[in-house]
Amino acid sequence: MKVVMICTEKLPVPPVRGGAIQTYIAGIADTLGKHHDLTILGTSDPTLAMDERVRNVRYARVNGHGVFEIYAQEVLAFLRANAYDVIHVFNRPRLVPLIREVCPNARIVLSMHNDMFDAAKIPPAEAASAIANTSTIITISDYVGRVLASLYRKRKGNCARSIPVSIYRRSSRGRARRLHEKFARSCGLPTTSGTGRSFCSSAD
Repeated sequence: MKVVMICTEKLPVPPVRGGAIQTYIAGIADTLGKHHDLTILGTSDPTLAMDERVRNVRYARVNGHGVFEIYAQEVLAFLRANAYDVIHVFNRPRLVPLIREVCPNARIVLSMHNDMFDAAKIPPAEAASAIANTSTIITISDYVGRVLASLYRKRKGNCARSIPVSIYRRSSRGRARRLHEKFARSCGLPTTSGTGRSFCSSAD
């Protein structure tokens, strides 16, 4: 299965400039790369090649200049030239509707790490479209999941379906294995264990 993980426009992967999301992606990339044809797409950095393969993972970088609008257009250009089965977007729900336009058949997974669904950061209609166009929304904490569910679980129209909100378990032992299994579940693949939790029932 061809998978691309799309980081934010702020910092590159691997985390040569720091960053929690960047560190998180770098920590699971090698494990996921053993099971999937994995690409990590992120912003460029003077110390990193624009396109390279490290062990089982391809690292592709675009010139986002730290600006979402510029980065989004670069990401879309990359996706037009490279087809993927699963597109995993990190903490940028505004990217989801844009990606759906150029990748109508891909499964989109969205990971949320803070309050990027706040109305001050994304218009409600855009948020609704982002939710409607994702297969799974994964949150890094109970708090983020509860806030997201409280904001959007009752919405109608494009958001009438349930919002599957799961939680990454943060523990050092077996963490990578659990993350791989959670990722597999989000893509509809079989796993050996189940740790996700859903805040919205299928009846919502």
